[in-house]
Amino acid sequence: MRLLALLLLLSPPPPAGQDGAAPPGLPPGPVWGRDTLPPEDANSVFATSDGCANCHGGEKNSSTLVDARGHDVTPYGTWAGTTMAHSFRDPYFRAQLEREVERAPENEAAIVELCTRCHAPMASHTARLSGEPLRTIAALDAMPLAEDGVSCAVCHQIAPEGLGTHASFTGRFDVHPGRRLYGPYDVLATGPMASNTAYTAAQSDHVGSSALCGSCHVLDAHGFLEQATYLEWRNSQYQDEVDPLPDVAAGCGDCHVPRVEALSIDRPTQGFPFDVSIRPDAHSHGIVGGNAFLLDLMADHREELGIETSAEVLRRAADATRVQLRHRTAALEIGNFRDDERVLRFDVTVWNATGHKFPSGYPSRRAWLEVQVRLGRQVLLHSGAPEPGFGGILQLDEPFGVPHRRQISRSRHVQIYEMVAEDAEGRPTTVLTEMTKVRKDNRLLPIGWAPDGPHAERTRPVGVEGDDDFGPGSDTVTVALRKPAVGRVTVVARLWYQSIAPHWTDALADSKSPAADRFFTWYYKDDPAPELIAGAVARDPRDDR
Repeated sequence: MRLLALLLLLSPPPPAGQDGAAPPGLPPGPVWGRDTLPPEDANSVFATSDGCANCHGGEKNSSTLVDARGHDVTPYGTWAGTTMAHSFRDPYFRAQLEREVERAPENEAAIVELCTRCHAPMASHTARLSGEPLRTIAALDAMPLAEDGVSCAVCHQIAPEGLGTHASFTGRFDVHPGRRLYGPYDVLATGPMASNTAYTAAQSDHVGSSALCGSCHVLDAHGFLEQATYLEWRNSQYQDEVDPLPDVAAGCGDCHVPRVEALSIDRPTQGFPFDVSIRPDAHSHGIVGGNAFLLDLMADHREELGIETSAEVLRRAADATRVQLRHRTAALEIGNFRDDERVLRFDVTVWNATGHKFPSGYPSRRAWLEVQVRLGRQVLLHSGAPEPGFGGILQLDEPFGVPHRRQISRSRHVQIYEMVAEDAEGRPTTVLTEMTKVRKDNRLLPIGWAPDGPHAERTRPVGVEGDDDFGPGSDTVTVALRKPAVGRVTVVARLWYQSIAPHWTDALADSKSPAADRFFTWYYKDDPAPELIAGAVARDPRDDR
């Protein structure tokens, strides 16, 4: 048995078939290796992830590649629970995509081309390499390569050339023919992968670099910088590309790709093990972001969305997301109580613990500060109270019109950290292809952000002028209210976060798109409650006067 395994490790791949259905112009070449375990779809460059799962996924009733609780920790098993695995089926993405096309049907081909670079990259780059561009959403819906989202054969085939430069941003990373899959470890034997998939395994450090992530996490659409997470990280104390700070520098994977200590793919495949060495200090492929609500939504509606991943796995990923949001994102501090004859003042400071702005990414995300001031059971001020059942903020009439605040003195004053974009007419908009200018961007800066640092002009805050307490890593808000005649107040502060704010969903209400209507219904049915990020309680420490 061991001899058979060794022979397979060292043997060259068998002759591979050609993909007769490949788009015209796609380079010829093998589409898979042995015919025993083919993927759902493949061409001479890409293949769906079910093919990779043959060796990099778990087996039913197997005790290998599971953690102490029996959970699958294989690369495929953990990736399958992420938002990236379902980036094309993502119901909010589909709602926004169809709405964008609905508003400008003459631009459908351009909109599809832009959005699929990162949400359906195998289909997008197949079109690029073949010279046959994707023109309609309907065409994508018929492609398993599109439905497989940000899949194995995408990230592991991205070439190192050009990463971290403007040319690679907005999903313009370089994937080219050659069937070479990059990984972080030295390749001891290429036989198994070559024989079974016709891909060649190769070692390269770039596969774990932040620049690789940055190719999709910088979105420059028609000159408008809609997302810039990678650029924000570059202008922080955490960047590890240029003179990194010892014991401080951290790349994307250090926070977003959990460690599993050690991993091996040594499990029975077709009756025998491959004897691949254990990889020490390995990382899971369960990439943890900040969108627990979306993972729960997909778990609730997985059958309607065509998602094969179990609800249990999706909810486990949502739980991991909430752990990250609650414990590794931000902190609050209440202090500096002071008063004059009539006004009591104190400060609430919000600290950003992430390596980029908070919130970062797609501008539907927002965070806000809730502050409640009590004298015994009497509530003297309550700013930013969440609206139960609707995901909104009480006493907030116009969500797009909230300015950055240096001071809160009334309950209707709310400090909301967000990016608001305008269209060409100067109106706030949630339509990506209509965004032309940033009206407000007071999202918390990362520690180490510098006004003369990398990409500072493109990532600078907007609308915080005159607020000397808003700076790299934190913001301090002063709360002022009428001083009580007697007694000492108690202050409760909370920081809330939403990946999809209600007014972004409400903007879909007038759409006739089936995907927009579906998401609008699901959003309120599933209760878009915000996530609690941080909290603090303090009592005026001074003696009664």
